[in-house]
Amino acid sequence: SDCEAALEFLPSQMICNPTSQDLLAKIKEINNNYSYFTSLASECAEKYKIQFNQKTVAKNIINLYLESKK
Repeated sequence: SDCEAALEFLPSQMICNPTSQDLLAKIKEINNNYSYFTSLASECAEKYKIQFNQKTVAKNIINLYLESKK
């Protein structure tokens, strides 16, 4: 929860406070619900695979450039 990148890219279900107790609780939660968290991680991977694809990034840069020229 103290890492801005984690907060931006991970679902809230995968975030916890950086204390040993909270980390242990999150590890146990993930272990007890492994299928759910595996599915959640796969969904994130697919989303970011598309979002950060070279063509998608290039299109976004071009669109920002074109918008700035208006």
